[in-house]
Amino acid sequence: MLRASVACNDAELTTIDNRPLVVGDPTEGALLVAAAKGGITRAVIETEMPRLAAVPFDSDRKRMTVIRNQENHPWAFVKGAPEVILSRCTLIRTDQGVRELTENDRSRMIQANALLAHDALRVLAVAERPLDGFSFGEGMVVNDIEIEQGLTLLGLVEAYRIHPEARRRRLWPNANGPASKP
Repeated sequence: MLRASVACNDAELTTIDNRPLVVGDPTEGALLVAAAKGGITRAVIETEMPRLAAVPFDSDRKRMTVIRNQENHPWAFVKGAPEVILSRCTLIRTDQGVRELTENDRSRMIQANALLAHDALRVLAVAERPLDGFSFGEGMVVNDIEIEQGLTLLGLVEAYRIHPEARRRRLWPNANGPASKP
């Protein structure tokens, strides 16, 4: 899942004055940091799976897709809002392999997302799909409706914790915390 999170990512990790710096979207940067801790870097992904095309994130679509050449086959990597990605998935990858995504699986993922969001965590769903039969050339416009269907869900990933002040305001109407008893 971390490889897919890096494959579907436009942020960059760099260092300035020996300090790490994320260039780009903070959510995508958090995914790069998590992957780097696991030994997966953007440079390796770019070398092993060159980018062929992309459908950028859009607040209406609530998802992003990057198409890469994986072992001489076009492959779509998709990330976005869990409810949006789940609605486009038909399969799920588990420790036992790939199988059909059931309604029970969907319910559990939506419930997990709600619990994480309640704890002020930003959550993304990550999915993939082989695109055999599709061809991609430089400057080609990608039809997202065709490629963002029949996805294999890889899982949910916590991108980062929302700022504590935002969490406090969301959980309690009183910015100082729960109302005290008179």
